[in-house]
Parts: sequence; C-alpha cells; structure tokens
Amino acid sequence: AYHQTISALIKGARRGARPPSDVYAFGLFAFELLTGHDAFNDPPLLVALAGRRLSAPVPLPATLDPRLAAILSRCLDESTDARPTAQELVGAPWTAGRT
Repeated sequence: AYHQTISALIKGARRGARPPSDVYAFGLFAFELLTGHDAFNDPPLLVALAGRRLSAPVPLPATLDPRLAAILSRCLDESTDARPTAQELVGAPWTAGRT
C-alpha cells in the first residue's frame, strides 16, 4: 500500500498526502487481503507516473458481503470526496461491538 500513497502524492503533490490517501491505501490492503490479488490490473503508481487515468478496480468476488464490497469500492474511488472517512470505516457493520 506504500506505493499507492506515493501515487496520491504524485497526483496531488501540491496538497500532499491527506486522510483520504490513508483510506485508499487501506482499501488496497483490504482488497488484496480478501481476494489474494491486486485491486488494479496496472499498478496505480505506474499509471500516475505515466500521467494516465487509473482504470476501475477489478470486481470484488460475489461471495463477499455486499456491505463490505460497497465500502471497499468507496475506499478505492478515484475521487477523494467519495471515499469514506476513517470514522465511517471504524463504524462499519463488521466492526460493531469491537474496540
């Protein structure tokens, strides 16, 4: 996930890394943990360095809880405004009752 945070820095170097970059990195890590493969066919860092637009992530398995799939998809959204906040991730249904 480190190289994806660097990708965010490359694309928005004037603003620097912000919390949505952390949520994006979390989404990449969680995606790989749950599926066993990368979320994108092309590494986001290489796409950013080439000045190209990132393609959509590969589909999540249909066996994944739809609520989890929805929030992971939001974590990987290209728009930082569309990504959930860290607080939303902590309050997600699969973390209920855990501290």
